[in-house]
Amino acid sequence: MADPQIQARRQRRAGKAYLRPLSEHNVRVYERLRSWLDAQSRPLLFDTGCGTGESSLQLAQRFPDCAVLGADKSLQRLRQRGIGQHQPLQVVDRCCFVWLDLVDLWRLLAADGRHFARLYLYYPNPWPKPAHRLRRWPLHPVWPSLLSLAPELELRSNWSVLATEAQQALLAEGWQAECTVLPTQSDPATPFEAKYQASGHPLWQVIGRRRTQDPVNVGRV
Repeated sequence: MADPQIQARRQRRAGKAYLRPLSEHNVRVYERLRSWLDAQSRPLLFDTGCGTGESSLQLAQRFPDCAVLGADKSLQRLRQRGIGQHQPLQVVDRCCFVWLDLVDLWRLLAADGRHFARLYLYYPNPWPKPAHRLRRWPLHPVWPSLLSLAPELELRSNWSVLATEAQQALLAEGWQAECTVLPTQSDPATPFEAKYQASGHPLWQVIGRRRTQDPVNVGRV
């Protein structure tokens, strides 16, 4: 059954831009990121909310013909990839790691007309309290900006509610979307995934594909 709040949020967003002012810091960092993006000739994958960046490095290994953008707002987590207060961007082989607020980054990428082969949202903050529900990405006003960036999206979560909301939000936008239990993997994509697997949590995977254009073929997960 369709979630009425998701439908209501979609109707409220229709034809309206998200007008929160962009951070000057984020704009300056994006100017540096733009140079790396412009230099890429490979298909691009976007690990958005990459945490420590382990998932980005795994994606680069899994798809050797692609380059990977890994972004997170946590400076502490990105320090493992050489990111610091005065070094918000670091390139490691085919991965570019950047310290940026995702809400601003998604809007800057969308305004710039950037396109990726696939988006990855691994274990985003679920904001489990009902009062914070509208902070979850599928109900956030920046959601359409994210979906404009690629024809495919994969989300993983240890919370079935968030996974179901993501599936319904994708369906509401006209995408194909499947929500399944993620098979146990010997090589977890993120430290969170390793922790959840070790504790026996069921993990959920949502695969979304835009109906209106064929996805870029970078292999199947």
